[in-house]
Amino acid sequence: MRVAVVGSGPAGVAAAEALLDGGLEVEMLDVGHEIEPEGIALAERLREGRESAADRARLAPPRARAGGLTRALHLLAGIAGREALLDLTGKARLGSLFTFRDVDWGIPVRVEGRAAPLSRSLARGGLSNVWGAACYPLASEDYAGWPLAEADLAPHYEAVARLLSLIQPRDELARVYPLYGPASPGLPLNPTAALVAEHWRRHQGELAHRGLCCGRARLAVRARDGAGGHGCQLCGLCLAGCPWDAIYRADWTLAELSRRAGFRYRPGLLVRRFRQEPGRVVAEVLEGRDAPRELEYQALFLAAGTLSSLRIAAESLGAWGRRAGLLDNDVYLLPMLRTAGGGVPAAPLHFSLNELALRVPVEGRALHVQIYCLSPQVIDRMAAWLPPRARRRLDSLQARLLLAFVYLPAADSARLSARVEAGEPVGTLVLEQGRGAESRRLARALGRALREGAGALGLRPLGPALRSTPAGHSGGHLAGALPMAAQPGPLETAPDGRLGGAGRVYVVDGAALPRLPAQNSTFTLMANAHRIAAGFASRAGAGPA
Repeated sequence: MRVAVVGSGPAGVAAAEALLDGGLEVEMLDVGHEIEPEGIALAERLREGRESAADRARLAPPRARAGGLTRALHLLAGIAGREALLDLTGKARLGSLFTFRDVDWGIPVRVEGRAAPLSRSLARGGLSNVWGAACYPLASEDYAGWPLAEADLAPHYEAVARLLSLIQPRDELARVYPLYGPASPGLPLNPTAALVAEHWRRHQGELAHRGLCCGRARLAVRARDGAGGHGCQLCGLCLAGCPWDAIYRADWTLAELSRRAGFRYRPGLLVRRFRQEPGRVVAEVLEGRDAPRELEYQALFLAAGTLSSLRIAAESLGAWGRRAGLLDNDVYLLPMLRTAGGGVPAAPLHFSLNELALRVPVEGRALHVQIYCLSPQVIDRMAAWLPPRARRRLDSLQARLLLAFVYLPAADSARLSARVEAGEPVGTLVLEQGRGAESRRLARALGRALREGAGALGLRPLGPALRSTPAGHSGGHLAGALPMAAQPGPLETAPDGRLGGAGRVYVVDGAALPRLPAQNSTFTLMANAHRIAAGFASRAGAGPA
């Protein structure tokens, strides 16, 4: 049986892995933009330690290169909620924006209401080229509203964990976020983070009494050299695009899939729509700007990303103008002062991803907080708007300041919806964005909870939490446009992933998620993609799907 997976991001490769393991022939249809040769050459120079000043300048974010007045005005506009303090759509990998190339052509979007930057990608590996590598499963309480039980996803978390090279120490976070796959101590912590982690260990009882669950961040990072490639070299370029390629990208798995019999990667193809015929599904694809052509399969698995999968489904089913709800996490930025551990710790390591995490109960909701040490990379990315004098002051305070990213559940975040309007070469997604009614209040309540627990935390919030974007939500965690439901209606999916009204089409990316908790969803959407694909392969082996 020959099937197609649309998209090469984390969900796509997880689904393809399960389909191949089930004995099926798999073609992956993808636009598949790749980094330019200049980026590959830059990575080589960085690995060899012979980069130039121009190379280092190329790695800096655009805002870091702006004038002092421009940066100051951006800061003021961000605090006032008129501009994004955090814009993932401008995040380059090794100086290249290939991750976002052609998105206005292949994933056209028009935004109504308060605008936040929206992360879209047609690249090989999708947004995994620029993500922050955070990997958390659902907590037991997060399954409320899912047509699945924890036992349904558990074996697929285990399978996906093998792909991700997870760093996941066995610590207090395991009380809420189960460990799937082997525990891994991973990399050493920056000294500042290590002081806070040790403080947490000594105050576990009080933290638990306050309902705070604290531990080391779970990250998809290769800690040591191995057959799969280089491990982290602590070079400090995590946020600029690791030149050692130690941060998981879906391209890792795609490269392994391409060596397996029965798999074919077909880049250069944009799926426009599908139609169903007896015994088959026909995908209409565009090859660049050429006229469309048709490809036939026994089943089609949509893993093109939430917005693209919604657009393909709506175009194919004639659901023009039908509004679909979207899910995303509101994100706040909160500077924190370290009070744990006394004086100045040892010199910092060169590692710039988040290192600590905590789950905080606030008025019956579980909020997720990820904490970064204030490395030069983080200052460049998150505080590039500051004038040089303030930047130098921040540099001197690296041992005392940390930056917390506060994530809210989608249910308490921005109100988002989308509809698809006819267009060429593909339909346009019209998004409506509005702030969540409870978001700001919950962020303030979280600040109070952290201040009240500051003694046990060894951290004290500095000032109010700032919205990351004008609409509040991240723009990078979009999900839920084709959600799973026990009795699926139009533009919904069954628990087995089958799209309502399309018996041979399955939704395996974030569009299928019915709820979005506060923690990063990549691990969960990969596990769900693997579950749906493995179930299909099992049924296909027993007879017609």
